[in-house]
Amino acid sequence: MKATKTSDAETLRELIRSFVRRFGLLDQCHTPCGLLMTVSDAHALVELLHSPGLEPLALSRRLGLSKSAVSRLLLRLKRRGQITQEKDQNDRRAVHLCLTEKGKRTANLINLESIALFGSILSRIHKRDSKRILDSLPILIQAIPEPGSYSDSG
Repeated sequence: MKATKTSDAETLRELIRSFVRRFGLLDQCHTPCGLLMTVSDAHALVELLHSPGLEPLALSRRLGLSKSAVSRLLLRLKRRGQITQEKDQNDRRAVHLCLTEKGKRTANLINLESIALFGSILSRIHKRDSKRILDSLPILIQAIPEPGSYSDSG
């Protein structure tokens, strides 16, 4: 029984590794859809497009990145003129992250390019198989521990 479990684990690991490589996630300068920015920057911009006014800690949790990694990310986005950090009116210690017009344009471009990429991918898969993939990925995502909580139990 253990051999099968290890074999399945190895198979899943190799499939995920192949996916990561094929999708271009190891490229630290471009998104999979070819935009010149890191994947984490692109994800942050889209999160802020969908949830304007997020606080840095909430963004950190959504992205699964440490607070220090998000601080560096926010500094990059601020330097590029894509975000502003606004103090909360009621709690002057709290900061809300907002996209600038430039940031909104970039986030919208990311949305368009990524939808085109994913549409292209799905068009290469038989409809029956694409449904199976779309039904299975949430199960896989749910089974993955939150970042920072990995263990070899279970």
